[in-house]
Amino acid sequence: MQQFAAPTVMKKISLALGLASLVFCAACGTSGIRGLIGTGHYSNASLNGSYVYQITGWDLNSGSAIPYQEAGVFTANGSGTITAGVDDAAETGAAPILANPTTGSYSIQSDGTGVITLSGTGFGTINLNVSMVSTSKAYLIEADGTNLTGIALNATGVAEKQSSTTLPASATAFVFKQHSLSASQDYDSVGQFILAANGSLTGSDDVNRNGTINNGGGTGSALTLTASSQFTAPDTNGRGQATFADSTGTTNFEYYIVDTGNIRFLAIDSGVAGSGRAEAQTGTFTSDPLSGKSFAFGSKGDDNSGTGAVNTVGSITASSGAITGALDSVQDATSYANAAISSGSYTAFSANGRSVVTLVTGISSNVQQAFWMVNPTRAFFLTTNDVSDPSKIEDGTADQQQGTFTNSSLNGQYAFTMDGYDLNLSPGFASFVDRVGWIQWSGSGSLTWNEQVNTNGQGSSGSGGLSGTYAVAGNGRTTASVSNLSYNSNDIVFYLVSGSDAYILENDPGVQINGVMSLQQ
Repeated sequence: MQQFAAPTVMKKISLALGLASLVFCAACGTSGIRGLIGTGHYSNASLNGSYVYQITGWDLNSGSAIPYQEAGVFTANGSGTITAGVDDAAETGAAPILANPTTGSYSIQSDGTGVITLSGTGFGTINLNVSMVSTSKAYLIEADGTNLTGIALNATGVAEKQSSTTLPASATAFVFKQHSLSASQDYDSVGQFILAANGSLTGSDDVNRNGTINNGGGTGSALTLTASSQFTAPDTNGRGQATFADSTGTTNFEYYIVDTGNIRFLAIDSGVAGSGRAEAQTGTFTSDPLSGKSFAFGSKGDDNSGTGAVNTVGSITASSGAITGALDSVQDATSYANAAISSGSYTAFSANGRSVVTLVTGISSNVQQAFWMVNPTRAFFLTTNDVSDPSKIEDGTADQQQGTFTNSSLNGQYAFTMDGYDLNLSPGFASFVDRVGWIQWSGSGSLTWNEQVNTNGQGSSGSGGLSGTYAVAGNGRTTASVSNLSYNSNDIVFYLVSGSDAYILENDPGVQINGVMSLQQ
């Protein structure tokens, strides 16, 4: 049995089910991360109001892994009840299940961990393990084994507090990115649009379909969004429909307003599983927004070897059109640690915030990326060409690094989430792994790791109080070794944006897992 299906076709990854004997379980169940309670000031009152959520993962029914996406809005009453909500769900090869009314319950412990139960979703009743970043944001994983609909799910996601349910009252520029999968193709786009008050939009984007770049390899001009691109008016949940169309095709989405500057997306074309985000664009860019700055980044993508087979984190430093830096990556199960970005360049920025970045790394002699600036400190990007892997479809986010970095930069309790798959747990198959929890950093090189893990849709299990060590380099690259992480010792790499946020990669051969970390507030 092959790990992946044929190239250029939506990959259904084979997996080994019935791995209960492998689960490292300090305390099992779906009532939060048990066995060790960390510090914190959280309670059920911390989850209060309406939240937009996005969940990305795998439907593991029938012995194969089918990508799925879920998104919506739920309202928490501050005392443990989900009073209302709406859920949309989609997976490859099937029609989307839209506008499902939901209710439910939740429980939040003092350290910010807990569980949310949503009833009535497109996948029936689901339980989500939670790690709170703040009262406005929570990291999530799917916590069920075989849930009440008989479907085993592995997924990770985020919930963000909603402060607006209306589109901007005047024309507003947004930078967006999205990643979609279907039985026939993988599809990335990154770009900018101007959204008018009536829902019409203009703009442009860079597109990668199945490794084919439709804009001259990324070195030419971006594509133009056509007149059929638009937003419908949102309902009382801040939910509506959006269409993005260019010369390569059309994609339809449900959209969800988080606030006036943030919109989230779920692809709703039949047979497609996709999601994305848009953030209001601010600042001017023709005067070179990169020069003199360092940016940490994280990206994820697909290639002919499989969905999610490319995971990268790193840091770049820009100076008057030149780029240097370092990155860590696991590509097609091969690990690359601290690979130098020995030389690179970027073109002059267009007024809409677009530049073409070229990197020479220890992995590839030439990587081109389309960079779109959200603001002078943040960018979305899309890989438009990689000579070492022409089939690659990879997108990510880069954030300006703040301050200088030492071991003392990491001090306190941080929420985190990670997702992907591990080919080492059951050789010949992919074992899907999602983690959520917190990490306590000492500020002096030691850490405590507390996680909830779902492997192959068998339900979450807690690994409480794992010990580890870490070292922070000046460029923010942090290496950590955690004993017995889920199943064995693993090497975790963090690239710090600041003392509060980082991109994460599990840099071990055969492990395609990445994530993010944020200081709890």
